[in-house]
Amino acid sequence: FEFRPMHLPWDHSVIQVPEGGRVEDLIIPNAAFTSDVDPGPPVPAPTLAAASAACAGKGSCTTYDWDHAAEQTRLAAGPFDPGSIRHQGGHVVGVHAHALGKAPGFVAFNNHLLKCPVRAVREMPDVPSMTKAGEVCAKDPNCLAVSWSPEGARTMKLSAKLASIDSGNIPRIRQEAWMCYKQPQIEDFERQDGWVTLVRAEKVPP
Repeated sequence: FEFRPMHLPWDHSVIQVPEGGRVEDLIIPNAAFTSDVDPGPPVPAPTLAAASAACAGKGSCTTYDWDHAAEQTRLAAGPFDPGSIRHQGGHVVGVHAHALGKAPGFVAFNNHLLKCPVRAVREMPDVPSMTKAGEVCAKDPNCLAVSWSPEGARTMKLSAKLASIDSGNIPRIRQEAWMCYKQPQIEDFERQDGWVTLVRAEKVPP
């Protein structure tokens, strides 16, 4: 099992982590820690990359909550719990890849969604973790890949041809996954912060 960065020519998200940050961080926009999280004191971080670097520089840090307006971040340790984040404009939660868990037999692509034809996609609501999404896909021999979101800032809609992101036509659903029964191609990957796509290791496109 491995996390693998993907460099696509059309990757242009305004909140990508540039040099100095960890490219494997899962970036969840418009999200912040809930009161259940007990982070340390705020750390100066004028950019998202600085917040990522601050977390990387503290060995126990696995998750950070970056406040854009205040130019500071809070750092937290321990495994990532999707229930520990809430919607909050102006904030971004970053999650270190290792805190997301493991999915044996898969390669993970953070901040990417796999577009899949309607006839070859299956929705799985209420999937609590990336690991669980991988387990469900692994049990289905026809499932070649699965895209998982840990938070409700993403809304999904099936268009005539693709399962794709839509900005607000469907009620928000927490922790959902979409299994794909089609061989993934490189052009099927779309940059979408807040999503993890798992592809069976032997099905990763060249």
